[in-house]
Amino acid sequence: MKKHASILFFLIVFVACNSNTTNSAIADQKKTIQNTPADINVESKIFQDSTGWGYDIYLNSKLYIHQPFIPAISGNKPFSTKQDAEKVSQLTISKLQKGINPPTIDLSDLDSLKIKE
Repeated sequence: MKKHASILFFLIVFVACNSNTTNSAIADQKKTIQNTPADINVESKIFQDSTGWGYDIYLNSKLYIHQPFIPAISGNKPFSTKQDAEKVSQLTISKLQKGINPPTIDLSDLDSLKIKE
């Protein structure tokens, strides 16, 4: 019985230690995103492919978001204009700079920006 209790105790400690490491790594990533205004260079690049327009968001020159389609709508529809892709990319950057991660875009955001499907 004592042997089983020792093994159980060891497993509990092992699991607890591993979960703290994972939570710590996630917390560090969120902290990095929340420090965006001072510590991280955020930029967008608008692109056009054969179907329409999209955007990429870069954090410190590393691709963070690749968005070839209008977010929040069903299906895979690209932006119809460069200006629409630019508006949504700027809103995404604004959300990141406010510490909102992930910087989710919803239908009300699209409506307020007058983005059409």
